[in-house]
Amino acid sequence: MSLAGGAVILLGEELGWRAYLLPKLSPLGHRRATVLTGVLWGIWHWPFISLGVNYPDAPWLGMAAMAWVTTLYGVFLAWATYRTGSVWPAAVGHAAFNTSSRWGPMVAEGAPNFAIGPTTGGLLGAVGWLVVAGWLLARSPVFAGDTAGPVTDCEAAETTSR
Repeated sequence: MSLAGGAVILLGEELGWRAYLLPKLSPLGHRRATVLTGVLWGIWHWPFISLGVNYPDAPWLGMAAMAWVTTLYGVFLAWATYRTGSVWPAAVGHAAFNTSSRWGPMVAEGAPNFAIGPTTGGLLGAVGWLVVAGWLLARSPVFAGDTAGPVTDCEAAETTSR
């Protein structure tokens, strides 16, 4: 499936997470809303994981891995949504993530443990997203004021220059 096709399909999911839930939780502050949305997004996947989807060899560890990964990657998707005021960057980012998570098993020798790695959806594979999420939450103007609503380029420039 193409990135564009995946984005259109995943737009439905992102309309729920980033377009609906994230703004509803934003009165808690952007950081809290972002983390809570990511955790809930991971928990939402648990019934599928218990059936062997995503982490067929380790459903319990897979549930933890999914919550970990969706929380970390969700920071990036929330940042993109807050920054642009649009859900489309999150839909494209979600599609890109799902596509790239299939690359690790294609090059791994033997049977990889999906909950651990080599996929970006594994506990170790998500370490790079830990760095990205930490940096965004700590340094991005989107989270600096911890206010509700999209952050425009002008607001971001004002926050950075203060």
